[in-house]
Amino acid sequence: MGIQLMEERCEQPFSIVTVGGYEHIQKVCNQAGFVYDPESLLISMRLDLEHWQIEDRLHSEYDVRCVNHCLADWTTPIDNAFNVGQNIASQYQKSHEAALLAGKQLQHYALYVDEKPVSAMTLSRVQDQARLDDLGTLVNMQGKGYATALMHHVLSESKRQGVKEWYLDGVPARCPSYARMGFKPLFEHYAFFRE
Repeated sequence: MGIQLMEERCEQPFSIVTVGGYEHIQKVCNQAGFVYDPESLLISMRLDLEHWQIEDRLHSEYDVRCVNHCLADWTTPIDNAFNVGQNIASQYQKSHEAALLAGKQLQHYALYVDEKPVSAMTLSRVQDQARLDDLGTLVNMQGKGYATALMHHVLSESKRQGVKEWYLDGVPARCPSYARMGFKPLFEHYAFFRE
């Protein structure tokens, strides 16, 4: 019934995300034309920032900046890493600009090498909790520790600003590296899609 109501009121494409095993709604979703996509599995993770140990050596040598005033420097690594294309990247940048103008608690960061943004991420904050999104590094610069250095910088800054918990959604392949940083799994997301 909820899917029918969404269809009647929503002119935009949408997806359904469930927490935990998807079996309990699989039948309903399948009847509505949605198909489970096993490649969409995400794991929500949490970091207790109050007890997290800052490792300044992992980020102190890098040039990391908050780029809310220049979102093109944030969009460049994100677009390249996820290969979304200029049109979608431009729309995404405009939506983040609108959110900033509306006063949303978003911070956009970029890590620079030779004055060029090579890694970027978004941090959204509500009181003493923060959420990491959009972590991406230029494809030809991946595997060099830039994303890790960027995360450590922003984690350190967040801790100094009073953030106590950090959350993120990770693909299973990235979860071991997040676990090494201290993130602990909370639950899995299963997504259903329909063209």
